[in-house]
Amino acid sequence: EPTGAVVAAVRRLLAAEPARVERALGAIRAATEALRRELLLEERLADPERLRDIVRQGEAALEDLGVVPGATRRTIRRIEQEGGAAKISGAGALTGDGAGAVVVYHAEPERIERWPFLSAWTPFRVRLGAEGLRPEALP
Repeated sequence: EPTGAVVAAVRRLLAAEPARVERALGAIRAATEALRRELLLEERLADPERLRDIVRQGEAALEDLGVVPGATRRTIRRIEQEGGAAKISGAGALTGDGAGAVVVYHAEPERIERWPFLSAWTPFRVRLGAEGLRPEALP
């Protein structure tokens, strides 16, 4: 579905179950802030288990909003069984076999590439915590 359709579905859920949506959005906000704090640590200080738990918390909240279709949820559960974590990135989807981009994390990233259940997904190795957009003053 286009992003607008997913956003509209969450808006309908907000109208029907505001406490549920606010709780999920609060959990997403908390996970995002915790992940940011963790990624700002020097690499040698970052806790892989903490990173895994934060990603899982964020994904659980997205699932509560209904933006992670069943096929993607099942794959994410399999990643978790292997000791990793995964979450959708972006608006997600309401139905179907995909949900756009999915961030997959494991403390030993080389293991991810050996998981046959991810063979249909296109991997992109990225480094989390890279400096992003920052404001600069023009001279």
